[in-house]
Amino acid sequence: MINLLPDKDKDNIDAARINVVLVKLIIFLSIAIIFLAIFCASTYLSLNSKKQADENSIKTGETSSSTDDIGTVIANTQTIFSRQLSYSKLIMDIGASFPNGASMSVLALNQDILNQPFEVEIKSNSNMMIPMITNNLIVRNLLTINSNPDKITQTADQSGYIVRYKLQIRKTDI
Repeated sequence: MINLLPDKDKDNIDAARINVVLVKLIIFLSIAIIFLAIFCASTYLSLNSKKQADENSIKTGETSSSTDDIGTVIANTQTIFSRQLSYSKLIMDIGASFPNGASMSVLALNQDILNQPFEVEIKSNSNMMIPMITNNLIVRNLLTINSNPDKITQTADQSGYIVRYKLQIRKTDI
């Protein structure tokens, strides 16, 4: 089809089409702005009511239960740390009691064992080290009073130690 309208009318028709598109765009943007404003207002009101509810709960003292819980956790932590045993200190004290030529062959540590005297198997090069190790353990407050080396055996094994014996050690001042 051939458009036989004058140029002025053609320009008016093009302008009318552009105006229709612009009006639709304005209407769409207006609706989007209204929805955005409604969303922002509802979010603001929701947060504001939550803030007021939290402030009221603080004023009425409902948070005291959570602070009591924190206090309980801290008290429990202090109890655990006060019962903590420094195994490395105990091992270093026992190890420092041994002169050259003596070593521990068996030492098993846990909290249940440490509540009572426990046995340590010692290997040494000679019988002469028995009183030296015993005296060192007594000086370090690790040896029980009635503990005498028992089960002293003289063996020649691959380790080079010829004497094996067991002592009962107790934990004190650790």
